[in-house]
Amino acid sequence: MTTIISSGFWDGVWDVISSRVAIGIYVILMLIAVVVLIVSVIVDEQKRVEPLRSRQRRAEAEDAKVGEGRADGQSRFYMLTETDERMKGYRAPGKTDITLKELCERFRNYAAA
Repeated sequence: MTTIISSGFWDGVWDVISSRVAIGIYVILMLIAVVVLIVSVIVDEQKRVEPLRSRQRRAEAEDAKVGEGRADGQSRFYMLTETDERMKGYRAPGKTDITLKELCERFRNYAAA
């Protein structure tokens, strides 16, 4: 007699958990879980990337400052600036028709090709 009662109980439970309504609820719960997972991954990625973006913005701001020169009017690479000033009118030996600026432009064009 107990087997009949328990068999009927488990059949009833199985009918309830495998009904169309229950399966629809399972699908909805799985979709909600997937959406929550996707949102949490996106939020975590944004939290991870934000410090990198702020660091990049600071570096770009510092580069812009360096490009303008220092407040006292000196260059960051003072020795290079002095060499440029000293060699402004330099002419290559044997070729008197090319300046340092032209040489640099030609080399830049050559390297870019």
